[in-house]
Amino acid sequence: MNGQHYKKQLGSDKSTNDGSWLITYADTMTLLMTFFIALFAMSSIDSVKYEQMVEAFNPEAAEKGRGFSEDYGTLKTLSETRSGLEKIAEDIEGSTVTTTPEGVKFTLPNEILFRSASSDLTPKFIDILHEILPEIRQSGSPIAVVGHTDNTPVSDNLAWSSNYDLSGARATRVIEHLLYMGATPIVRSPAGNFPRFQVRGFGEYFPVTDNNSQGNRAKNRRIEMIWLRNEPK
Repeated sequence: MNGQHYKKQLGSDKSTNDGSWLITYADTMTLLMTFFIALFAMSSIDSVKYEQMVEAFNPEAAEKGRGFSEDYGTLKTLSETRSGLEKIAEDIEGSTVTTTPEGVKFTLPNEILFRSASSDLTPKFIDILHEILPEIRQSGSPIAVVGHTDNTPVSDNLAWSSNYDLSGARATRVIEHLLYMGATPIVRSPAGNFPRFQVRGFGEYFPVTDNNSQGNRAKNRRIEMIWLRNEPK
């Protein structure tokens, strides 16, 4: 009787060491790997896409993230601003709207903005600024206006000492005209007040393509308006 019981115990030990535990172990490792991949993806998620996801799953949370300005009331999210700019860009040949690590960038070709070697705005550009103005007013983001030129040297008989000088002057003229049209220079919000606009003049040093042809040089002459992600600290 005892011998039979001992044989049953031996049989039981054999069944528990047949390797079946490896299946559970492998499943656990797979789940852990999936978990860490998800954490990594969340850490590098684009903020505009995140806003869209939040709005889809929780409209109330997205509404809270809009912010409030004493100047213009309820403010748009970055994703809403991008949508508005994309509609404007549809009617402007050569313009683009992209999402960058800094924020939402609206790029406009120089040919419709300024006359050659001038910082005077063209009538067409003024019309475009009137279309952009509501997106500026309804955003709680600071906005960087960035001027770029090609690598053609500035003529000695002009007012500009360099392409840096010219690009900065053009960016400044854009902001001055926006202020003239009614944009406020300061965003006033419960989180505090901060400047709405930044001027950046990069001259010829950040081209989008080589300056080896007239067409390419035209692409490098541009104005960028960037709705920045974060308020200044």
